[in-house]
Amino acid sequence: MLQSAAALVLFALGPSPGLLRAVPPATCPIVDAIAPLDAVAARTAGQSDADQLAAYKEALIGAHPGLYAQDVLGLTPGPGMDRLILASLAQARRAPDRDALKARVREQVGATVRAFHRAFADFSCNFPVYLTDSLGALDGAGRVVDGQPAMVLGIGSIELEKPHMSLAVFLHHEFFHRYHFEAAGFSDDPAEHQAIWRALWAEGLATYVSRALTPGASTADALLSENLEERARPLMPQMAAELLDGLDRLDKDLFFEYFTSGVTAGKHGIPARAGYYVGYIVAARLAERHSLNALAHLKGDMLHAEIADTLHVLATYGAVARPAR
Repeated sequence: MLQSAAALVLFALGPSPGLLRAVPPATCPIVDAIAPLDAVAARTAGQSDADQLAAYKEALIGAHPGLYAQDVLGLTPGPGMDRLILASLAQARRAPDRDALKARVREQVGATVRAFHRAFADFSCNFPVYLTDSLGALDGAGRVVDGQPAMVLGIGSIELEKPHMSLAVFLHHEFFHRYHFEAAGFSDDPAEHQAIWRALWAEGLATYVSRALTPGASTADALLSENLEERARPLMPQMAAELLDGLDRLDKDLFFEYFTSGVTAGKHGIPARAGYYVGYIVAARLAERHSLNALAHLKGDMLHAEIADTLHVLATYGAVARPAR
């Protein structure tokens, strides 16, 4: 009888706040920092370069100066950045309506957040997502903006790339970089300024997760390339051996050769961005014995040893063949 009375009291008062399970937000807060661009472009058509630049800097950079900091976009204020601003205004006049793309990005951000809540128990959508005019500097990246972790999406760059990529795969990849740093301390931000094994794991696991969380996605979708897998697979023994040899080094040449698509990439017959493929295969092999949630939290000596052992197998047997058991 006392238990029934107590139950009635609890029912009347509602559950204790400590017993309530927090309901995750449907999406991250989204900041439309590119919204003024079309109006500025229309208003300044035919004006001098100086007037166009002044209007842009007041409306866009003035509203969100942290987005245009050098450590966010990698751009230095000056003539070079001014030329990019003028080009962005000219492009906005040619194709001024990005509302449909922004709506699609918002929708996919929401879907990405829901997928992450299902896959990763400790994921928290506690950072803003900026829709920005990145002046071609990036399509998407986790960055620190005004001292706070954030996701920066370059709408203009996404617009140019969308015919060649899956938006869902792209956002899963970039959101995972943001989450991976919080979960285990890995990030793509240090680029060549970190040991090769850390770059390999950061990019490889993000590539693997982007496919795993996107229904119907192919390896080509995850690699953002129709032929990288085909070109890289026969070279796996050579690539795995080279990456294993440089695993613990800060090696800019090796990083640029394997993880970029610029003029220093793809030397010695190695396809540009081949490190993404090798890292993807490493992550797929580790996924045979770890859940997706566990993979996101691996770190330290145990992870290093698993990566080294997997590269050794790939160097010996290639991407497809496996040692006999």
